[in-house]
Formats: sequence, C-alpha cells, structure tokens
Amino acid sequence: MAAFIHEDAPEADILHVLGEVDLANADEFQAAMTALTKGAGEVVADLTACTYMDSSGLRVIALAHKTIGDRLRVVIPQNGSVHRIFEITGLAGQFNACENVDAALRRRV
Repeated sequence: MAAFIHEDAPEADILHVLGEVDLANADEFQAAMTALTKGAGEVVADLTACTYMDSSGLRVIALAHKTIGDRLRVVIPQNGSVHRIFEITGLAGQFNACENVDAALRRRV
C-alpha cells in the first residue's frame, strides 16, 4: 500500500511517495507523476518514506524523466529502503538523485 502526496513548494512540485510501490499501485503513481509533469516547473519525487519499489515504480520515474528531463529530481537517501534498486540498476545517476528534499530544491538545472 502506498500514498502519493503532492506538495506545492515555491521551488518545485514535490511528490512524496509513502509505502510500497509495485504493480498493484503503479497506475496510481503514474497518474500522480503525470499530473505534475504536465506543468512547466521542476518536479521532485521524494522517495524518503518509500519502503519498497519494484520495476514498475522505476518505469514511472523513467517515463517522467523522459517527459521532463532534468527538471525531475529524485530524492533517494543513501540509507533509504529503495536506494539499493537504484544502485543495482545504475539509474540514480540518470535521475538527478539527491540525498534529501532540501538538496533537491537547491539543485538548479
């Protein structure tokens, strides 16, 4: 089970992802990300509270990155639950990974 919470910050739209992201809720994750990527601003996907992510969740992030490019930043804490999947796949470097939300908001493209 997961929750996707939108925060409208002055620097970017933030999507906080809580819980597990898998095939069962990937469509909900996709809808939340798509809503944010339609705008012209920067988007932060905060995975700090994400406890599990499978390839369907990675696909959602990859599609968002394909849509908005470097305007997407992904918060993947080193000690976070999902860090390993990004490390194994080598995707952290492609998605403007940041350690925390503050660092993501400071990063400019």
